[in-house]
Amino acid sequence: MRIATPVNMIILNSRNQILLLKRREKEDQFEGYWSIPGGGPEGKETYEEALRREIKEEINCKIETATFFKSYFFKVNPKLKVRAIYFYGSVKGNIELNEEFSDFEWFDLEDFEAKDLKIAFNQKEVLLDFKKEILDNTE
Repeated sequence: MRIATPVNMIILNSRNQILLLKRREKEDQFEGYWSIPGGGPEGKETYEEALRREIKEEINCKIETATFFKSYFFKVNPKLKVRAIYFYGSVKGNIELNEEFSDFEWFDLEDFEAKDLKIAFNQKEVLLDFKKEILDNTE
């Protein structure tokens, strides 16, 4: 069994909306689903280096602030377990998607819940936890 350790970033704008990207990747069980930007470290990258690189590659932005949120463990399939590490913060720059994604949108977390969007991996749970533990405590 393989264990992957991706890093992801819940990106917030000045109105506390979250950025989600619509996945385009072919042969991916989550094609057409919305997801939080991120990906796995390459070579000897630290998690922070991987996060900076992934944000640059996926949306062509630089991280302005990043704070650790939480790690989640889940099973993707019988051959793959994931320990996903989540940060939250802000970015600077104009969003330009790479070929992995077809669209992006800023969501109010209340709208995200009401719209019942198709969310990749276990990220719906992550966003609900984030709303409860971080956003609800800053209002």
